[in-house]
Amino acid sequence: AHIMAQFIESGKSAIAVYFDEFNDNPVVHIRATYTDKQGKRGRTRKGVMMTPEVAAQVFQALGDVLTKGPTGEDPFEQG
Repeated sequence: AHIMAQFIESGKSAIAVYFDEFNDNPVVHIRATYTDKQGKRGRTRKGVMMTPEVAAQVFQALGDVLTKGPTGEDPFEQG
């Protein structure tokens, strides 16, 4: 199967966004990558794997957060 991937450069590394399969189910990965001394790109353990449905929700949430911009509030504080 041909894996479709997008790589977004981020400092000395890149972030990979790609489809894969896990337990015969399609999943989307957003994963940090590295480049070895031979110039070959590899995956790191840093990242998330989700269903396409959850990825669509993350995409929507990312748009909402970017539109709103920084609020200076801690999203994890119970208030």
